[in-house]
Amino acid sequence: MNLLTTKIPMYLLLKDKQPLGPSVVADPDGTKQRVLFGFSDKGPYDTFIASASEGLRPYPLVKGYLKGLLEIKATSEPVIVIDALSETASSFHAVTVQSVITCMESNTSSIPITLRLDLVPNKAEYQIRQCDEAVGSAG
Repeated sequence: MNLLTTKIPMYLLLKDKQPLGPSVVADPDGTKQRVLFGFSDKGPYDTFIASASEGLRPYPLVKGYLKGLLEIKATSEPVIVIDALSETASSFHAVTVQSVITCMESNTSSIPITLRLDLVPNKAEYQIRQCDEAVGSAG
């Protein structure tokens, strides 16, 4: 199995000083997994911003911030959507926060995409799924 890979995210997307991400379907216990939009470069960010609401800005993605996300008591590990082209895509590629930290610590420039978010029909929420098999490269 060849995993799809992409560049490691370097920026988060902020709106009103808060990280922004798509809404996801709640876990069976009623909690929602934390999901953030992340970008590897200016090109994907510019494409996203061209179709997005106002008041969005990039914020450098730092290891300390990511480690803080892992310390927050939650049922599921936070996820970063990488290089989304719009807020309303039918699906997104994503990675776990821990995998981003691991890549940062090992000075790796690419990261395997292990998750996919799919828009749930007739809802404004996404279902998080494991990427079972993918071939190629996203970026």
